[in-house]
Amino acid sequence: MLFPGQGSQFVGMGRGLMKYPNVKEMFNAAQRILGYDLLSLCLEGPEEELMKTVHCQPAVFVLSLAAIERLNHLNPKAIESCVAAAGFSVGEFAALVFSGAMTFEEALYVVKVRAEAMQKASELIPSGMLSVMGKPQAQYKFACVQAREHCRSLGIDDPVCSVANYLFPDARVIAGHQQALDFLQKNSRKFYFMRTKVLSVSGAFHTELMQSALEPFRQVLRQVEVRRPEINVYSNVDGKRYMNESHIRRQLLMLMTGYFLTLVFCRGNHGWDWVQVSENEDWNFYWMSIQTIRNVFSVDTGYRLSDDQMVNHFPNHYELTRKDLMIKNIKRYRKDLEKEGSPLAEKDDNGKYIYLDFVPVTFMLPADYNLFVEEFRKNPSSTWIMKPCGKAQGKGIFLINKLSQIKKWSRDSRTSTFVAASSGKEAYVISVYIDNPLLIGGKKFDLRLYVLVTTYRPLKCYMYKLGFCRFCTVKYTPSTSELDNMFVHLTNVAIQKHGDDYNHVHGGKWTVSNLRLYLESTRGKEVTNRLFDQIHWIVVQSLKAVAPVMNNDKHCFECYGYDIIIDDKLKPWLIEVNASPSLTSSTANDRILKYNLINDTLNIVTPNGDMPDCRWNRSPPRDAMGNYQVLYDEEQAQTENAERDLRSRSEILTLKALSVN
Repeated sequence: MLFPGQGSQFVGMGRGLMKYPNVKEMFNAAQRILGYDLLSLCLEGPEEELMKTVHCQPAVFVLSLAAIERLNHLNPKAIESCVAAAGFSVGEFAALVFSGAMTFEEALYVVKVRAEAMQKASELIPSGMLSVMGKPQAQYKFACVQAREHCRSLGIDDPVCSVANYLFPDARVIAGHQQALDFLQKNSRKFYFMRTKVLSVSGAFHTELMQSALEPFRQVLRQVEVRRPEINVYSNVDGKRYMNESHIRRQLLMLMTGYFLTLVFCRGNHGWDWVQVSENEDWNFYWMSIQTIRNVFSVDTGYRLSDDQMVNHFPNHYELTRKDLMIKNIKRYRKDLEKEGSPLAEKDDNGKYIYLDFVPVTFMLPADYNLFVEEFRKNPSSTWIMKPCGKAQGKGIFLINKLSQIKKWSRDSRTSTFVAASSGKEAYVISVYIDNPLLIGGKKFDLRLYVLVTTYRPLKCYMYKLGFCRFCTVKYTPSTSELDNMFVHLTNVAIQKHGDDYNHVHGGKWTVSNLRLYLESTRGKEVTNRLFDQIHWIVVQSLKAVAPVMNNDKHCFECYGYDIIIDDKLKPWLIEVNASPSLTSSTANDRILKYNLINDTLNIVTPNGDMPDCRWNRSPPRDAMGNYQVLYDEEQAQTENAERDLRSRSEILTLKALSVN
């Protein structure tokens, strides 16, 4: 049994259903729950009111189940022999009622709250949904990328345009900002779209534009009873059947925005078992998103963690993973070492750090605009790269080689103070672009390395051996004519996978071990070992830079994704550090690597599969480390240094005694 979704409504629907049993009672119940006459709205309109999300979702839901009453009256065997159900979006609630998982009244109340929340969300930003039928070569994802770029050119920050529904092999529903959908309709032939049709909905459903509707929906789902379906019901999210009550609640939330929720685990009845639970149940281990971790440690909404609970982020991880704060902390670390007279802070004749020059020259905008201009004019032929401080996956990045190219971040002529072109504009970092990257096969690449930190004070970190290189799909050129071609310059898979030359088999990735073999054969083993020693040095120094300001909560650990670029002189550069490196897989090898990464991480933070205990000594047995290796152990280093100093003093005293004799 397949139930329709929003967009199928029309004035006059249900006119022939009132004579069937229970239908009149259903509309009477609907009037009590909704607070208005739904039957009159369905039969008589007005159309503009029926088309509103707040009205059409309850209407489609009730009429779908009214149609079931008709079918049951005319052909009861069709109902009795039905073995499965599904529904399009709001139709999924009708499927759940049909299966016995929810009562009609409670499901309608949930639909009411959901519709009201989605209506409010859709009124915040002009948006919609576009049904698209394409040719076999249609480029849906690339079209969305182009539409988002078009929106950015119009001054829209964080534009949304993505595939929201997969209808059948050559048809999709694309949702997002209205300007993006207008762009797709205007350029449909360019993307091999044969037909486009605007859906009768008021917003970009199943996208992040519905984020504000998520919490009211979450709250109402907690209030109603959900039971295991009596027949199979298949979820819109992944096409799999619902297994139990918590699975239903979780999938319905995911359906709202397209976001995938975090997995939470708890202790089983017999020892330590991995049992998936909801975030509202008792849990011991929570692999959180960075948004969730803010709530956990928030002064207003946070709660106290017990000794048997662990989470995968430090409270202020952003001191390292936000681009501007990482640079700020590294600069402060350098100055502190200079004040201490540390040999690590030694500079050459040109004033450059000899050992700590591992991040490109970087400024924060708008704060450091004047300093940036001064530096730019020293070498006006240089290329710079601009990145929004709080975004990932290559979003919002662009290259410049002229001051005029950043007019949207222009100076106020009266005050000579750098100001954003519009209020509330996001801060950026601007860095010297590494325009001489090491190339393999003529293509630029970077390294994605995974680093696990179990404690900052004392610092203890592990390097994962199975990192990988991410290659661009288009051969590199420093030509200024290609500055806007992100397939040449940005290695992010989120960018490259939309390129025409993207290879879905290997995903444009090389293992670190393959890179080592290549470098050893072309540059020699000694040079290669020195390069990787330098990379390890960079990682440790970056962690030391943030250790003094990091909230070293005993319940926390963190698996960071380090992005390193190597230039043609085999000098490594730290580009950025990711708090939530992608654990989704784009290839079979990717899936194996990330499965092992998660498994090995869990084996270190929960040794021997024991119950999480934040009081553990952070020293897992060697056989539990898997593909991790200890990168730096500050406690052990301090002990070794103390022993070395003691031996040195003993040797000096012995020498003095011998000289006296």
